Amino acid sequence: MRTTFVSLFIAALGLARAQELTDAQITTIKNGLDSAQPPLQSWEIGTYAEALLELDTPSWSTLTPGVPFATYTTAAPPGSLDAVLAIARSVVQQWTDANNVTAANAHTISAPLLTNAAAGDPPSTGFAVVLANLTGQGARDGLLYGAAADSQVRWLLTNDSRTGPDGALSHRPDQLQLWDDFVYMVPPFLAHYGVATRNASMLREAYNQIRQYRALLRDAETGLWRHMALGYSCDEGYWATGMGWVTGGIVRVLALIASSHYSAELAAEQADLVQWAHELQSALADHLSDEHLFHNYVDDASTFLDAASSALFAAFAYRLDVLLRARTLPLPGSLVTPPAVLAAAERVRKELFTAPSATTGSGLAHFTDDMTLQPVTNGHSYPYELLLPPNATNVAANGGIAMSYEAQGFVLNLQAAYRDWRAVGNFAKSGRGMW
Repeated sequence: MRTTFVSLFIAALGLARAQELTDAQITTIKNGLDSAQPPLQSWEIGTYAEALLELDTPSWSTLTPGVPFATYTTAAPPGSLDAVLAIARSVVQQWTDANNVTAANAHTISAPLLTNAAAGDPPSTGFAVVLANLTGQGARDGLLYGAAADSQVRWLLTNDSRTGPDGALSHRPDQLQLWDDFVYMVPPFLAHYGVATRNASMLREAYNQIRQYRALLRDAETGLWRHMALGYSCDEGYWATGMGWVTGGIVRVLALIASSHYSAELAAEQADLVQWAHELQSALADHLSDEHLFHNYVDDASTFLDAASSALFAAFAYRLDVLLRARTLPLPGSLVTPPAVLAAAERVRKELFTAPSATTGSGLAHFTDDMTLQPVTNGHSYPYELLLPPNATNVAANGGIAMSYEAQGFVLNLQAAYRDWRAVGNFAKSGRGMW
């Protein structure tokens, strides 16, 4: 029955498109990320890989209603998955080279998948590594995908510092410090790993990390999350992109639990995740500007408008609504997305995907000639706006980057999420769905 449900939903994706980017525009964005110089950092790689999965192979994404995680081991990977598997291959090759991995020592190594200044960023690539292992890619190229995933989990749980026994893991390796970015990077990887290895305790750890981060970063009065807590050089502001990371991470963990063998067992945890996502999405919706975008710090109108966080917010507002409307979660059918959240998501999407401009080659106000999203925060220096166009002076001032790689990934997230959300409406109208 679930297979039929998924096949009908996927069929609905092909119905009439409206108010979204064209295939040519999406290809331009992908080409820009594939050829990016300097190369993408670990969290940008993970963000891009996840967006590619959602966009190109929804039948293998647990964000698609009714897709069981077991699909990964029971079907040959389609060609549309090649780009994601290529990313996994590159990550595991780098892990192999950096740690002098051999078949004899692979299962003793405790190391991140990629070298990075943050402890919490390399795990963002882990879902692709787990996926590649489940498709049997190691038998084809000789790399040890399962051992690489084991190594990353081992490092997180034994080398990274915590706030206490069973407490929040640190996002930074040099000090005990929490960043809300972590929620998108680590808990979804732990959940992927837990489902793949049938380890319910790892799923509970993914949930626990979100719970612990919420306890320490959420402001009870506003419902917003602070960017950081603990340690030195601690940014306690309400950074928009960070809260977008949070909502995305929560929804991804929710979808993974729902797709697993442990869905019924973890029904209470799923109810919490929905509540936590909705409370933050609702708080964010209250701060959407009259320009239909968030400010870089959502409560401070003196900071610049940021299309990146706005796209990420809208993408996962749609995603959560799709999961709830599909009724595949072990939750009351009366549970729905707050109307104000969907209204805010629609305002953002229409602004980004339809606001016209006669001065950009793209014809869109928020995309440059080469489909670079604007205005956006500098993903490598979050308090500052990325300077565009990408001439030599601006690239130097941006620290060497011509675009925000994570922002480009968020655009792909939004394109895929809106397509799937729209398909829910088409599916319902067809009379084949329950919505």
